[in-house]
Amino acid sequence: MQFPLFTARRLALGRGSFSALIIRLGIAAVSVSIAVMILAIGIMQGYKREITNKITGFNAHLLINAMDFNESFEAHPIPNNEPYRELLNQNPEVLNTQGFIQKAGIIKTDEFIEGIILKGIGPDYDEHFLEQTLVKGRLPVLSDSIASNEVALSRYTANKLKLDTGQKVTVIFIQQDKQPVRIRRYTITGIFETGLDNYDKTYGIVDLRQLRRLYGWKDNEVEGIEVRIKDFSRIDEVSTNLAAIVPPVYNVRNARELRPQIFDWLSLLDTNVVIILTLMILVAAINIVTALLILILERTNMIGILKALGSRDKQIRQIFIWKAGYLILLGLLYGNIAGLGLGLIQKYTGLITLDPASYYLKQVPFDIDLLPMLAINAGTFLFCLLVLLLPARIISGISPVKAIKFD
Repeated sequence: MQFPLFTARRLALGRGSFSALIIRLGIAAVSVSIAVMILAIGIMQGYKREITNKITGFNAHLLINAMDFNESFEAHPIPNNEPYRELLNQNPEVLNTQGFIQKAGIIKTDEFIEGIILKGIGPDYDEHFLEQTLVKGRLPVLSDSIASNEVALSRYTANKLKLDTGQKVTVIFIQQDKQPVRIRRYTITGIFETGLDNYDKTYGIVDLRQLRRLYGWKDNEVEGIEVRIKDFSRIDEVSTNLAAIVPPVYNVRNARELRPQIFDWLSLLDTNVVIILTLMILVAAINIVTALLILILERTNMIGILKALGSRDKQIRQIFIWKAGYLILLGLLYGNIAGLGLGLIQKYTGLITLDPASYYLKQVPFDIDLLPMLAINAGTFLFCLLVLLLPARIISGISPVKAIKFD
C-alpha cells in the first residue's frame, strides 16, 4: 500500500483530537450541500415535467390545422383522413394522432351563466390524461353509432355554476354569418381538474360529432389534428421532421410555440437551480478547506517528523488530500441518503402541499434522473478536491525543526 494512503487511513477521523468536531462539521456541510442540490434539481425537474405533462396532455405536443386558424375558436375544417396522417402514425417518434373540434358557447342555468369552450374528442383520442384529471364521474361515452349528449366540466365551472354529475345543463351557441342561435342540452357525466387555470376556467369535454353538426361540417372534417410524440426533449427537432410530412397548406406548431409564456417561465427555473448549486458547492468547499487547515495545524508536529525522516512534501500533501477526500466521500454518502430519502418521501406521500391556484400543482413534485445525480456527486467531489490543492501547499513552508518543537 502507498505510504500516503496508509498514513491517511491510520489518521482515521481524528477521534479524541480537538479537530474531531471540525471534521464532523465539514462532513455535515458536504452532506447538507449535496442534499440541498439533489432536492433542488429533483423538485425543479419534477415541476417542469408535471407542468409539461399537463400542457401536452390536454393539447398534445403538435397541432396541425388550417393556415387561417384564428383565435375566435370558430375554425375552418380540415380533412381527418388524408394520407399524411397515416404517414405520421407510422413515424417511430409518434405515439398517436387525434382529431378534435372546439366551439365557444355559454352555459346557462336558472341562476348563472358562464362562458365555455367545448372541446370535442372522438374515438381516436387518447383519454389517458383526461381520465387522470377526473375528480368525479367519467368522461363522455364515445360510441360508434350515435353522438353522445354527455359533457365533462371542470371543477371550477361546476362549482361556480353549482352543478354536479347527473344534472342537465343548457349550452347556447352563437353562430356566425347571421345564423340562428343553437341550443343544446347535455348531461354532466364527469368533473375534472387539471390544475391549470387556463384550462379549468375555459374548457369542457364533449363528443366531437356534436360540434361537427353545429358547424355543419362533413363527417370526415375536424378543426385540427393533435400529434403526441415519445420524447418531449426532442420536440423542436421532431416537429421540424414531421412538418415536412404535412402538406404546406396546413399549419404545424409545437407546444413551445403554442404556449411560449409558460415554457419561457419554466426555463427561468434553471437559473434559480444554477444559483443554488453554485452556493451549495461553495459552502461544501469552504468547510472542507477549513477542516483541512485544522487538520494540518493539529498535525504540524507529525509533518515535521515525517520531513525529518525524509518524506517529500508531495507525499505529505497526499496524506491530507487522501484524508480530505475520504471526508468528502462520507459527506456525499450521507447527503445522497438524506436528499434522496426526503425526495422519495415527498414523492410518495405528498407531505408538502402547494396552492394549485399559484403553482398549478397540489403538492411539491420530485423526480430526478440518474445522470444529474452522478453529475452532482462527481462535480462536487472534483471541485472540492481541486480547491484543497491550494491550502495543502502550505505544508511546503513548514520547517521540520520548528514543527517538531510545535505543541
